[in-house]
Amino acid sequence: FRYYVQAPAFAYHYVERLLSQAMEDYHDKDIASKCKIATKGGMRRSGNTSSSWRPRGNKNVPLNPEQVEGLIRDSHTAINTFSSSTDKKPIYLYQFHHPESFGSPESDNYRNVLERIRELQSDCHGDQLIEHFGLCNADLNYIREAQKVIKVSSVQNPLSVQKKKWIASQGNNAVLEYCKANDILFIAYACLGGLQVRQKKLDFATKYPSLIKIAKDYGENFD
Repeated sequence: FRYYVQAPAFAYHYVERLLSQAMEDYHDKDIASKCKIATKGGMRRSGNTSSSWRPRGNKNVPLNPEQVEGLIRDSHTAINTFSSSTDKKPIYLYQFHHPESFGSPESDNYRNVLERIRELQSDCHGDQLIEHFGLCNADLNYIREAQKVIKVSSVQNPLSVQKKKWIASQGNNAVLEYCKANDILFIAYACLGGLQVRQKKLDFATKYPSLIKIAKDYGENFD
């Protein structure tokens, strides 16, 4: 089993279509069938730099359920670009980039958006668009409120030797331990410093020489 996570905010819907084509054309259909595409929504690009992507909504004008459904349908169409009309599959995992794009954890809009997501998971109308749902960059308040409405299958937060604020912000290892206790998949990103390293704001070799040694032992060049 292998899954590929991306988002329209990274390259609009290009990567979704590219992965769809790769899985459709791959010669070993058994292997291809075990590959899953995960995608995200709730962000837009505002420029061409790696950090120029921002929430589509803001604290004053959050995304509403109709806008969210539109984003999901666009991703569903892109992921099924090379599927036959009778073989369109739901998005395996759809995650919110930043749940604050939809309002505060206790807001009516956040609950309404989650209820719309739950409807899109259902195949009662013969139109299942999502199989699993998750959150990114979420604190415990957003996770707990979401669980009152829908099953949260995953949480994708930063977790690295450099940046620990997401697990420490509400008590020691709060989000990570909560996910473990509630059978929620925790997907760590920026494990080796992420953007700080790429932008040369963190000298990884100086601060973590032992990890550089491990990389070299495995024939990897951290530079």
